[in-house]
Amino acid sequence: MYPFKKNSLTIADCLLICALLSLALLTTAYALQYLFGYKPCELCLQQRAFWWILLAICTIAQLMRSSVALYFIACACSLLMLASACLAIYHAGGERGWWSLALFCKGLEIQPNLTVQELHDLLLTQDVVTCNKPSLRLLGLSLAEYNVLFSLSLAVLLATKLWSKCNR
Repeated sequence: MYPFKKNSLTIADCLLICALLSLALLTTAYALQYLFGYKPCELCLQQRAFWWILLAICTIAQLMRSSVALYFIACACSLLMLASACLAIYHAGGERGWWSLALFCKGLEIQPNLTVQELHDLLLTQDVVTCNKPSLRLLGLSLAEYNVLFSLSLAVLLATKLWSKCNR
């Protein structure tokens, strides 16, 4: 009935899934930015860094043949995705108005001693992208909320695979 046997995915397979999903998400993010004009906020850019790191680590893992190294890489990737989920939860909660995003979101930085003309010029020349207003929602969820789902899914996938290997 199922094309795969129970527990047929190896750790290397899971890391390949992580690399492919990371590549797909980064491609989508850059397409939304450069092809469709959705400007990312500061937190969005910080969240992309996790996916770049995941892509690099999982790509290197595909070259490894040592199962011990793959276990350590999968553990590191699971922790990386948990960190990604934490930042995405912080971002998504700020978008929903549950808390302030002032800790990480810079928005528009205004010097205190600007003249009215300099402030006017600054407002006309800079794109202000705030972290608390999502530029796009799909099916009611912001991209930060999707990031929570994807990050947690990969963290759980890797952790359960590691747990099942350790309990054999």
